[in-house]
Amino acid sequence: MPSEYDMDENGEQRLLTTLVRFDPHVVFDAGANGGEWSVRAEAAFPNAAIHAFEIVPSTYKKLADRVSMLHRVISNPFGLSDQNGEVDVNVDYPGSGHSSIFPLADDRPVTITRCFVESGDSYVRRNGIEHVDVLKMDVEGA
Repeated sequence: MPSEYDMDENGEQRLLTTLVRFDPHVVFDAGANGGEWSVRAEAAFPNAAIHAFEIVPSTYKKLADRVSMLHRVISNPFGLSDQNGEVDVNVDYPGSGHSSIFPLADDRPVTITRCFVESGDSYVRRNGIEHVDVLKMDVEGA
């Protein structure tokens, strides 16, 4: 069974390779975590701006550090939602990358972190984006 975090095994790299022929220009990575998908998307799509969104502050720091030298990746320290505001996020442990606005699958202790969200409509208006070519979502069911 493929590991969910190995992009070469779980099909995500194959999807990026398939999407190359469509020459995307605006790519959203909602739930960017530590940025592996954003880094690969930036390499795969030479004409694209990659907008990466990570809601958990400790995980966002990893994302921002990872993509800091990539000029076409815009890292955002908030999640995408249907409205602007704040949500409580269950974080497995800081920096683990496991988090959800829903209860986690087992009874592990979690830290509840208040996090910011912005509506997709608000974000695209604020940034003058006319359309999104690719929307990757890894948002733990939200």
